[in-house]
Amino acid sequence: MKKILTTLLISLLVLGFCFANGGSEAAAPAAAPAAESHIPTGNPPAGKVHIVFWTNMSGDSQVCTADAAAAFNASQDRYEVEVIYTSNILTKMLTSTVEDRPNLIHSSGNDSASYIAMEGADRLYVPVQEFIDYDKYDMSNIVHNLATNYTRDGKWQCVPYGNTSTGYFYNTDILSAHGINVDDLKSYEAIYEACKKLKAEGVEHPFFYRIHVDYLNYALTAEGIEYFNNANGKAGTPTAALFGEGKCHEATLAFFQFLKKMAQEDMLMDIQIGNTDARNMFGQGEIAIMGGYSSGIDPTIKVTREDVHFVFRPSPTIFAATPSAGQSPGGACIFVCDVDDPWKEYGSWEFLKFFMQDEWTCKFAQASGYVPITMTGAQTPEYQEYIKTKNPSAQVILDAMDATPIGVGYALLPYSGDYNTIFKNIFTKLVTTPEYTAEKALDDFIKECKDMIEMYFLSKGIVL
Repeated sequence: MKKILTTLLISLLVLGFCFANGGSEAAAPAAAPAAESHIPTGNPPAGKVHIVFWTNMSGDSQVCTADAAAAFNASQDRYEVEVIYTSNILTKMLTSTVEDRPNLIHSSGNDSASYIAMEGADRLYVPVQEFIDYDKYDMSNIVHNLATNYTRDGKWQCVPYGNTSTGYFYNTDILSAHGINVDDLKSYEAIYEACKKLKAEGVEHPFFYRIHVDYLNYALTAEGIEYFNNANGKAGTPTAALFGEGKCHEATLAFFQFLKKMAQEDMLMDIQIGNTDARNMFGQGEIAIMGGYSSGIDPTIKVTREDVHFVFRPSPTIFAATPSAGQSPGGACIFVCDVDDPWKEYGSWEFLKFFMQDEWTCKFAQASGYVPITMTGAQTPEYQEYIKTKNPSAQVILDAMDATPIGVGYALLPYSGDYNTIFKNIFTKLVTTPEYTAEKALDDFIKECKDMIEMYFLSKGIVL
C-alpha cells in the first residue's frame, strides 16, 4: 500500500511540475531579497506595545509565567505582555497569518523541530540571534548543552523555557535492601542484572518502562551515537535513519534485546499499566525502577509516602563498557513569532531577557519541576535550599548537563510523532509476542523509519 501511495504521490508531483512550467524550462530563480531587519527604528508607537504569549503550560508553571509577565509589565512602560493558555499551538501557527498570530509561542521537542526546519517565506519565527547580536547579550550563562537543541550553525533560534532529562527513578530502599547501589546502574546491562537479582529475591515489580522512543534516543546519545544523518538533524532535516549501520545497529539491537529479555523473564511490568498509575505505585514503594523525566520529580514527590525514598538519575548507556558521552538536553522553548512588526518582535525579546534573569529562572524551575536553564539560576539561595530540602537529584542532573559537550543531543525531528508511533507499535509486539525476536523488531523498525522519512519528504514535494 505504501509503495502504491508513494508512486501516486510522485506522479502527482511530476504532473504538477509540468503544468506549472508548461513543459518548458523553469525560469531562473529571482535574486534573494535583502535580509529583513527585526530591530525597531524611528519613534515607538503611541501607548504600550501589546505582546501576546501563547503557552500550554498549566498549573503552577502557568501561574509563574503569568507572574513573570506581570512583573515585566510593571518594570517598564513600553511593552505589555499577556499570557494566554493555548492548546495545539503548532496546528494553529501553521494556519496563522501575520495579522492573527501571537508574538511568543511555547514549544517542545517535536514541535520545535518542525519550526526550526522551516525556511525562507515559510518560517513563522524570528531567530533570536539577531536580537542577541544587536544587544550584545551574553548567552553563556545558559546551561551550555541546551545550545545543542536550540542553535543551528552556532546561531540561537529560540530561548529555552524549561530544562528536563530522560532517565529513571530508583527506589533506594528496595535497592539497598538487596545490596544494589543505585550509582552502579549506569547502563542497561547493569539494570538488567539488578532486575534479575531483585526478581530472584522476591521483588514483584522490578522495572516499569514508560513506553516512548525517548529512552532509546537518550541511550544512543549517552553512547555517543548519531542515529539520524545530517548530524542528528542539526545540519538539516535528516534524510535517513542510521539504525542499520555499524555501532548504531549494534546498540539499537542490544536495546531491543534488553526489552525482550525483560519481558520474557517477567521483570517488565504489565504494559497496560499507565504512567500515572505506575507513579502512584512507585510512590507507595511497589516498584523498584521506573522510567520518567526529571520534570516528573515534583509530581512523584507529591504521591510518595514519607517512608519511601527515591532518587532520579539521567539516562544510562546501553553497554556497561561505554563511558557516558553526556546527557541530552530536553524540555521546552520559546520562539519569537514573525509578525512584520519590529516593535512587537523586539519587545518579545525584551520579555525573554527578563524571564531569563536568575529570579525567574529559579522560580519557574521550582514551579514547573524543570531544572533551571541557567547555572546562576541554579545557584541562587532559594534554589540551593530547594535542592537541599526537596530535590537533591536536581544537582546531579545539572552537573551531568553542564559536563556534556555542545553537540551531544538527541535528534530533533519534524516527523518525530510518527517515529514514536512506529517505536510504540514495535515495542508492544516485541514484549507481547513470544516468537517476535529483537532482530526481527529491529528489521521492521529500520524499514518503517525509511518509509516514514520518504513520506515526510514527499509531503514537501521532494523525492529522495
